[in-house]
Amino acid sequence: MSLETLKNQKKMKPFLYIFLIIFVVSCSNSDDVDQMEDTIAKDFTVEKFTGNKIAYKYNDNVSLGVPKTKLITSFNNFSRELGLDKKALSVEILEVEKEYYIRFYNEDKSVSTVALLPVENSKNDQHIFSIGKTTCHSTACSNCCGCLPKGDYCTKCEVDYKDCERTTTSGE
Repeated sequence: MSLETLKNQKKMKPFLYIFLIIFVVSCSNSDDVDQMEDTIAKDFTVEKFTGNKIAYKYNDNVSLGVPKTKLITSFNNFSRELGLDKKALSVEILEVEKEYYIRFYNEDKSVSTVALLPVENSKNDQHIFSIGKTTCHSTACSNCCGCLPKGDYCTKCEVDYKDCERTTTSGE
């Protein structure tokens, strides 16, 4: 081996180490996300709504761990069982003041919003969220300012204080 080749190899070593570190970290991070998604997929059922594990937080981003279509089906089953007369067409995750919610946009132009609650019963679930037991329904506040679950109650809609309706279940 020539002296020039040895010098080039020494120059490349730091880049190789950096690449390996990035590769190992990204693979272990990917494993964490895969594990959270597997936990959610294993536990999720469309026959249940409140208490269902549906989302996870990774790198300060909260993402759904189930397909939106299944989540909408779960909500629509819940609505039908309780006689709420709400049919969700779409869904999104909201963050308001460092709290996370799932919001369903309904066929009747109303929204139904439920808190995402962190699951704390095991180390593996520390970044997984389940659906809370209080659902707030609103038409006037469908695009703004209130009607969010806070414990067993809903915040007031600032546009029309009588607009917000609450449904609280046992969470079972």
